[in-house]
Amino acid sequence: MAFKDEEFIALAFAGAKAGKRVVIVVEKMSELDHILRIAETHEGNMPMVGMRVKLYSKGSGRWENRAVKPPSSASRRRKFSKSSIR
Repeated sequence: MAFKDEEFIALAFAGAKAGKRVVIVVEKMSELDHILRIAETHEGNMPMVGMRVKLYSKGSGRWENRAVKPPSSASRRRKFSKSSIR
């Protein structure tokens, strides 16, 4: 069974047919097959289909480590202290 059921996809097609800008985001490849099968039975405006992907390559440099340490409260006080505002 697909992550998005037939009723959800049919509602997306109804919204597109009514003139709304609808995007179905595919998260699993099985969902795309399901959407295409349902699309064959519908006429009129079709919803857009987007793909959610996960990259398998690692970043380098600054983007390699996702855990970014927030500035300490001392550095925030220093940046916005009364002496720096003139």
